Amino acid sequence: MRTTGITSISRRSAHLLKIKSLVRKTVTLSPICLLSLLLGPRAYANSGSAVCDNSTLNGEYASTVGGEIYHSDGTVETRQGIVMMHFDGSGKFTQTDYVLDTINGVTTPTPGPIDPNTGFQNHEAGAYKVDRDCTGHLEIHFAPPPVNGATGAVLQLYFVLGNHGADLRTVVTSVTPPSTVLNDITGFTLHSEGSQVGDIP
Repeated sequence: MRTTGITSISRRSAHLLKIKSLVRKTVTLSPICLLSLLLGPRAYANSGSAVCDNSTLNGEYASTVGGEIYHSDGTVETRQGIVMMHFDGSGKFTQTDYVLDTINGVTTPTPGPIDPNTGFQNHEAGAYKVDRDCTGHLEIHFAPPPVNGATGAVLQLYFVLGNHGADLRTVVTSVTPPSTVLNDITGFTLHSEGSQVGDIP
């Protein structure tokens, strides 16, 4: 009986020591946990926040473009090309491109005025808006066909900026063909990926 009593007291003592140790750890950790709760969200927001504006998108950007355009008669156009865009940092831009159009296995350049020195299409311009979170939208106006009163094609795009404005990714959200062409477009998957290559004075 005496041995059993001593063993029981030893077990209770060991249990009390464990409880005291746990209490000390809890008291030590509580201020740290409280500080994490107070500062954690704020620190996350500061590290993940991005502040952009129109000046973030400034200079020359080289991009590859591609995708498909679907027509009501079942025809599918495949587009692939390259684009050089110049953004002025204030909401305006110009661009020149060379885009190929493939229909039923036949590939031709898309129509439009051509720079005789480079072979690229020109007379393309528009406006853009960069939001604080480095997303934005832009609208491209293409040269009109050589017909009195005709208007050129118009594309509307959404974009995101990465790498402090050095990377540009776009997706087309609206396609309006030239006024001389029947608008039978039923869908499209046009997009581009580009990066900054420098400013032109």
